[in-house]
Amino acid sequence: MIIHGADYADPAFLAREGKLGRSYGCFSVAHADLPRLRERMGEGRLLFAWA
Repeated sequence: MIIHGADYADPAFLAREGKLGRSYGCFSVAHADLPRLRERMGEGRLLFAWA
């Protein structure tokens, strides 16, 4: 599973456009949500991170 931050998952984008953009099968979250998501995933769950 791949999870990444994306501008098109940002709440301001969603409010303006009305829907989440496409990510070709990946789960997309707002950049601001990535730290909290990593904490919830727990140890040993993250295989690759690009900041």
